[in-house]
Amino acid sequence: MKLKALMMSAATAALLAGAATAEQHDGDSEMENSAEAAAEEAGDAAQEAGQAAEQAGEAAENAAEDAAQATENAAEEAGQEMEEAGNEMEAEAEEAGNEMEAEADEAGGEMAGEGQFTSIEEMTVGDVTGMSVFDPEDGRIGEIDYVIDRGDGAEAVIGIGGFLGLGEYTVALPISEFELQQDPEGFSVDTDRETLEQQPEIDESEIEELPDDMMMSELMSDEMGNDMGENSEMGESEMDAGMSDDAASNSESGSDSGSGSDSEMSEGGDSSDSGEMSEDGESQSNN
Repeated sequence: MKLKALMMSAATAALLAGAATAEQHDGDSEMENSAEAAAEEAGDAAQEAGQAAEQAGEAAENAAEDAAQATENAAEEAGQEMEEAGNEMEAEAEEAGNEMEAEADEAGGEMAGEGQFTSIEEMTVGDVTGMSVFDPEDGRIGEIDYVIDRGDGAEAVIGIGGFLGLGEYTVALPISEFELQQDPEGFSVDTDRETLEQQPEIDESEIEELPDDMMMSELMSDEMGNDMGENSEMGESEMDAGMSDDAASNSESGSDSGSGSDSEMSEGGDSSDSGEMSEDGESQSNN
């Protein structure tokens, strides 16, 4: 009985162990299947994510290419517009330059026709002021600071040396000694700088410059009138002296002539009287 019971217990245990083993085996298979399914799902998700990332990368690349192309197109269009604007501005500037050049040529022609002087008489005091003065060898002496008239005729004050009007040595020369020249442009005088620097310096505080709008021809005519007056006075003096000399000479000649006539008359009278007396004497003697 005990043996049968033991055998029954062993059989029951074996059955239970088999059932447990079978149940465990089924559980392991189910877990394995679940893991495989999860792994497969994860792989599919990863693949989908990779595809999505690849698509996103392609989209980003395409967008960057499109943006770059758009930027390039915009830059090219802007460059073309700037080039066209530059060409237009260049054409306008060239046209404006041509117009200005034409106007300058026209103005220069008018100035050449109207403003180019051939003599100092055509100029005003303002035209003369500031012009350079040269010696006979075309060496620059200085420039005319202003024109004055101290009562003896118009004079030009020359500033020699110095810088910006400071430290100049100023001397005055009569306008008649200046000759207009074109090359180099200015006035020439028949002296040099060293000679002028030996002259007494003019005291600028005691002189008054003539107005710029005064014509040099007026000053020159006044100076010529003064010269003519002086020459006339000299001529009159010379004529008076000449007339006095002639009168004195005539007086001497008359005196000499009178003396000669008296002498001749005296001699003639004496001779005649002697002759008559001689004849009378002879007559009386003969009688």
